[in-house]
Amino acid sequence: MPISHTCPCCCNELGHLRAPPDPLYGLGVVICPCCQTASVRARHPDRVYWQSVRRLRKGLQQLVLALIFTSLAIGATIGMAEWIKPEITSRSGLYQVPDLANPAIPFQIGISIFIVLLCGCIARTLYGHQRFFRVLILFLALIPIVHLIDWMFSKVLYWVDKTVRAGVFIDVPSNIEIQRRVFALLPLLVVFVLGMMIGVHVNTLIQRGESKKIIRIRRRLRKRRSRLD
Repeated sequence: MPISHTCPCCCNELGHLRAPPDPLYGLGVVICPCCQTASVRARHPDRVYWQSVRRLRKGLQQLVLALIFTSLAIGATIGMAEWIKPEITSRSGLYQVPDLANPAIPFQIGISIFIVLLCGCIARTLYGHQRFFRVLILFLALIPIVHLIDWMFSKVLYWVDKTVRAGVFIDVPSNIEIQRRVFALLPLLVVFVLGMMIGVHVNTLIQRGESKKIIRIRRRLRKRRSRLD
């Protein structure tokens, strides 16, 4: 049901009439069919306020969800690299052929690939409004930043432990350990990019669904206006 709008002269109901924008001022103007009085249709301040509040709430929810899933995607990618690191890298920091005879190792590698693919798909879907390479550069920059924070935090804990002589074991990664982490991340980043490519198609399907929903709403509004006319 349209919002009521009465003519200021004859009190005729104008809510069912369209208000095309004025070419000079851009305001919605309605001309009364009875007395030919032109009146401006403006939104009520309370309605405009609550619409702004709903848009702000929706934007904040999307921002929080994007931050949460970004953290989960980065953490899962790093975690999968740590998980398969002993299987694909040797203690000297070089690649090695995994022992495929052990049935647990192919399963472990397959789960890692699947999770990183899912992370890439989620990353691209969340940031569908951004360009592909911007999202990729964002995640490529965040992964070493997280590693650097982990290394600095371990160094600080190690210094505190040495200062207070608490005798707590603090695992500070060595240069070879960092090299193994990087070597384990490199093949998973290729999988991450493949997941982002899948996310492009997922985002396209979502946009098609949203556009079809908008078309249905517009069609419903046109039918309603035709019945009112």
